Amino acid sequence: MFGVSAEVKLGDKSQFVIPARIRENAKVGPGDILIMTSDRNGRMSLIKKPEDWAKAAWGCCKGTWGEKPLEALQKEREDAWE
Repeated sequence: MFGVSAEVKLGDKSQFVIPARIRENAKVGPGDILIMTSDRNGRMSLIKKPEDWAKAAWGCCKGTWGEKPLEALQKEREDAWE
């Protein structure tokens, strides 16, 4: 597992407290909005909602199109018409 991890226990009302070291590592605090997801295998994740989704996603796919992305795009367009 990467990063910081900790065990938490659900209370009677299915609530839990995010441990201090996790909050500090994730830089979350009072008033922040968190997004919780789960998959069909029962895995859950919790992320801080970005203030700006575009800024948060910037650079996420860097290198996907290789060293020369405009040339790769042009080739893709040319090949699509053949």
